[in-house]
Amino acid sequence: MIHFSELTNILLKYFTSIDLTEREQYFILINVYGQLTIYQRSIGDLECYESDLERAKTDLAPLCGPWVVDVRSPEEDFYMAGWISKCLASEAPVVKNVWLIERFMQNHYWRYEPIVEPRMSDPRIISFYSYKGGTGRTTALLLTAISMALGGKKVVLIDFDLEAAGLFQFFPERQLPKYGLLDYLVESYPYDMDSSAIRLEDYLHPLTDLCGAEQLGGNLYIVAACGTELLSRPEDHTRALMHMNLDIGPFHQDSITPIDHFLSIVQDQVKPDYILIDSRSGIHQIAGITMNRYSNLALLFFTANRSNAVGMKLVIPALKAYNTPYMLIHARVPKDESVAEKKRQYYLKGAYDAIRCADEAYPNGTVLDDLHGEHRPFELPERPELAHVSKLQDLLDVYPIVKEEYEILSKEIMRRV
Repeated sequence: MIHFSELTNILLKYFTSIDLTEREQYFILINVYGQLTIYQRSIGDLECYESDLERAKTDLAPLCGPWVVDVRSPEEDFYMAGWISKCLASEAPVVKNVWLIERFMQNHYWRYEPIVEPRMSDPRIISFYSYKGGTGRTTALLLTAISMALGGKKVVLIDFDLEAAGLFQFFPERQLPKYGLLDYLVESYPYDMDSSAIRLEDYLHPLTDLCGAEQLGGNLYIVAACGTELLSRPEDHTRALMHMNLDIGPFHQDSITPIDHFLSIVQDQVKPDYILIDSRSGIHQIAGITMNRYSNLALLFFTANRSNAVGMKLVIPALKAYNTPYMLIHARVPKDESVAEKKRQYYLKGAYDAIRCADEAYPNGTVLDDLHGEHRPFELPERPELAHVSKLQDLLDVYPIVKEEYEILSKEIMRRV
C-alpha cells in the first residue's frame, strides 16, 4: 500500500531515474484532497509530445497507486496556465525540468501582508465565524438577518460554508435554488469573464419567493453554498470543490477574484444595506478570505472551553495583522447563573490571553468587563427553544422569544460598521 506521505519521494526517484530532455517539463499538482495530477508540457513536435505523455501515464500511475487522478497536458486545463507561469518565472524545479505544486490552504489571508483591501463601504459586510462547530453560528446569523429585515434593512445572506453547507437546511428541498455560490465560482473560472453576463437571479433569491415569509417583505435574500444540482450529485460536488480556488494567484487579473465580481454585482443590482456571510468552522482558506479580505466586521463565536480558548489564540492575532475589526460572541451561555459565571470567567481569561498574543500593549484583563469596552464579549444564552429548529418558519415562530437579544445584537453590529 502506498501512503500519501511517500509520494514526493516516489516522484523524485522516478524523475531522477529517467533521462529528461530539455523539451520536457512536468508539473505535479497535489490538490487539497491529496490526489495527484501530472501535467506534461513538451517543447517540440506533436509526435514526441504525445509519446512523452503516454510514457508518463504508463509509468506514474502504477508507481503512485490510487493517488494519481490523471496525467495530461496543461493545454487541456486552463487552470494550470497561471501555475505554470508562476513556476517558470520564480520557482526552481524539484529536479531538472520538474515542478511540484502543492495545492494546500494558502496563507494569503492569515499570515501574509495584505494584498488588496476590497472591503466595501456600502453595503457593509459582516462575517459570522466559529473555530468549532456547535456554537449556533448559522442560527444566530439567520436571527440577526431577520431582526435587520424586520427593522427595514435590506439584507443579503451568503453561505460560504462550501464544503459543509448549512443555510440550505432551513428550506425544503423543493424550494431551494438550482444554483449556489459554489456553482458560480466554478462557472466563472475564466477570470476575464464579463460580469455583466452573469444572471444574478440564478444565484440570489428573495426569501419571500422561497418560503413565503411575507413579513420579511423584499428585504431578505439568500445565496446558498450550492444548489440542488450539486447537492443531488455528490461526485460532482466534490469535483467542483477541487476546481474551486479563492486565492489571489497568478491566474487572477489585477488581483481581482470572482468573489469581488460577485459582490460588486450584488451591490449594483440589489443595493443591500448589509451582507451577512456564514463562514465555516476552523482555520482554512474560506475563513481567511471572508474575514480578512471582505469583512467590515467579523463576529467570532466561541464557547467557554479549552479548544475554543486555543482557537482564540490562533484567530485573533491573524485578524489583528489585517486590521480586521471583530466582535467576540460568547455563545451558548448556560441559563444557570452560577454555572454561567464560571464559564464567563473562563471565557474572559481565554479572550484576554488571545488579545495579548495579538497586542502585547493591551491593558489588563479587567477591560474586557467594561460595558463600553471594544472587546467585551456579547453573550448569547443557551436557548432550548432553538435546539430543534429546522426551518426558517420555525425561526420566525421562535423569534418573539429571542427578539430582544437579537435586536440588541443587530444594533451593536450596525453601530460598529
